[in-house]
Amino acid sequence: MTYMYEYPQFVRINFRENKRFPKYNLYGYAEGHLTEFARNGDWNGAPVLFIPGNSGSYKQARSLASVALRKGLDNNWAHHLDYFTVDLNEEYSALFGGVLEEQTEFVGQCIKEILNLYSRLPNRPRSITIVGHSMGGTIAYALLRNTEVAPLIGTIIALSAPLDKPVINFDVFINAFYRSIREKMQESRQVRLIGNHTNTCCANKVSRAPQNLPPKGFDDKLLISIGGGSRDIIVHAGHSDSIYSDIHAMSTSIPLVWLTTDHLCAVWCLQSVLVLNRFLYSTIRPVKGREAYGKGHQFIDDKEEKLAKAIHYFTNKSPAEKHHKEVILVSGDKVGEWIEDSRRVFTHQFKNGLNTTRFQMIRLIDLPQYQLLNVEAINLADKDWVFGCAALDVLKTMRYCAKAVSITEYAEKLPSLKHERFHLRLDLKKLKAKHPEWTHVVIGIWPTKQPVQINVDIHAEGDREVKTSIQKWYHYTPQTIIEDTILGSSVYKLSIHGLEVSHQAMELVVKPKSCSKPGYHSVAKICVPWTEGLILACFIYFGLITKMYEGYLEEFIFNTAKEIAEKLYGRWRRRTSGAVEGETNPIASTIEGAIENSNVESLENSEASPEQDASGNPEETEPQLVPEAIEANAENVTSAESTTDSQVNSSDTKEDPELNRLLEDSLRQQMKYEEKRKKDEEVLRVEYDAIPEGLSSINFHLCLFFILLLLTFINLPTALTWSKKLSIREGALK
Repeated sequence: MTYMYEYPQFVRINFRENKRFPKYNLYGYAEGHLTEFARNGDWNGAPVLFIPGNSGSYKQARSLASVALRKGLDNNWAHHLDYFTVDLNEEYSALFGGVLEEQTEFVGQCIKEILNLYSRLPNRPRSITIVGHSMGGTIAYALLRNTEVAPLIGTIIALSAPLDKPVINFDVFINAFYRSIREKMQESRQVRLIGNHTNTCCANKVSRAPQNLPPKGFDDKLLISIGGGSRDIIVHAGHSDSIYSDIHAMSTSIPLVWLTTDHLCAVWCLQSVLVLNRFLYSTIRPVKGREAYGKGHQFIDDKEEKLAKAIHYFTNKSPAEKHHKEVILVSGDKVGEWIEDSRRVFTHQFKNGLNTTRFQMIRLIDLPQYQLLNVEAINLADKDWVFGCAALDVLKTMRYCAKAVSITEYAEKLPSLKHERFHLRLDLKKLKAKHPEWTHVVIGIWPTKQPVQINVDIHAEGDREVKTSIQKWYHYTPQTIIEDTILGSSVYKLSIHGLEVSHQAMELVVKPKSCSKPGYHSVAKICVPWTEGLILACFIYFGLITKMYEGYLEEFIFNTAKEIAEKLYGRWRRRTSGAVEGETNPIASTIEGAIENSNVESLENSEASPEQDASGNPEETEPQLVPEAIEANAENVTSAESTTDSQVNSSDTKEDPELNRLLEDSLRQQMKYEEKRKKDEEVLRVEYDAIPEGLSSINFHLCLFFILLLLTFINLPTALTWSKKLSIREGALK
């Protein structure tokens, strides 16, 4: 994060064309007493415009603008940057492409208005530098389609921006937007091929158009793309590069940054912000004299000069103007100490610094074991320190070089916890073939009070190379690749074979067997040689899609589906079947038992009545009765019923205590049963309530899964066409 010394102020800038875009606004950044100058329209620096990305805020420019403003105050406002930012209403431009054209048109009008603010100055700027984050970088590229706005743009820096293809292609508007940019770029700019020689391990990472091709309309624009690395899970490293950019750098390889940044951290990471502003300040055209104060500042127009500065700040290389520069090492009587060491591996350390100049000489010998030179230098970064020369001058018994050619540009800067650390790797065989007059490579150590150290390692090709293979599936058993390294060696090359699918990963652990100090650190430089080709492009495409949404797929497959299956067919079904088969109602059982007993008693009475008949014949049929007999029989029945009722009443009175006891037991059983039934209903209700939630979750993930599958098939022809065109274009250029 960056620090704030005064309260930030965003001054709104009103202009006539803004009425066509009422939901968008343009702001200028200021702090403290400088706010009044901004409100009065007193802008006299070099203009920089920040464009936010998808759902981004215009206030995200605060870190970049605040650091630039403080740097301007530190140099007494001799030259400074004026930061502007646009408010795009925090629209989701990456999800809906219908707003991209409108945003691009508004930003184009803002560029014209910003340059109009300097029209009163005699040294007014003629171009503007754009810093675009995420979709803001894509909008910056789209501005080059406008013939009125394109001449006003000098440099574009895209931070974690999907430049050549969108991360997710949801609609036809996004597809048409990218297609229009691609068609315009193909027409007006040379293509930088992405292949085996565009990664950080190769010397020609910054590739340029072939010299025999004529320049195109946009070749004078400096386009820089910067990726965040592994922490940026929104815009992957492959999306942040462009075949039309002059330089592509990952934040992990930028000197003095050395860190991976997530998607939002790219705009406020202090290390990255400092490097960006150093580069922007270096591109301001210097103005001499005090009379130039307040008259405006311009950016450098020469692209080659800006490109050399970009290479210096965003890569591990030195500026182009230092390449093969001839220097004078000995002048007058100050020869210094010239020492030649015949060993192939040695170290020289000066803990208290040096009082005199020392030159370490390495002879160029035409032998296989003297082919590759690795030099690790600590605190030798103030000036040129590596030279090639012919040691033809002699002073007493010491040979030396009066003149030499600097080859410091071959050294690259390495991350270090405390000191300046550089690494130089040279092929001495090729160097000798290119410069046959040279006899030595010289390392210059200038007088200093800081601790200085050089580690020299000379070896044959393949001596420091180790090959290993990675398991295709998961494997957690540690494997020792190198047991012991050669004493004094500084570099080893590890080639990993079998790294083919996206889920493969490898952890590299470097442990010293003995170290004089507990604090040590090692540097690993990763080289991923992606190649062109139809099949590999498809594998990378599907791998990125799967990796991007693996969280949703995992939740759908392993969590949501399991939950729904358990709710619908698991415990609820087992509990329901158990209740039907094993559990019974005690009251119902008592009532059924009582009914059964009464039926048995009635059946016994019905069977005993024929035996007590006067005739004594149970099988005799009922005789035919005359009406007088029927009446007499009715009277007898009535008297019999009254007698029976009196007998039943008397028996009920005798059985009251026993009946009360049975009723109380039945009531207690009924209460227990009701309590148990209520608890079971509550448990079932919880499960029933969880079913709609689970169904809604599974419906959401099912829809997302099918949308993902549909988008994959929709974009598959685009990936195939892109890979085919890239291969055809490469063949045509070859």
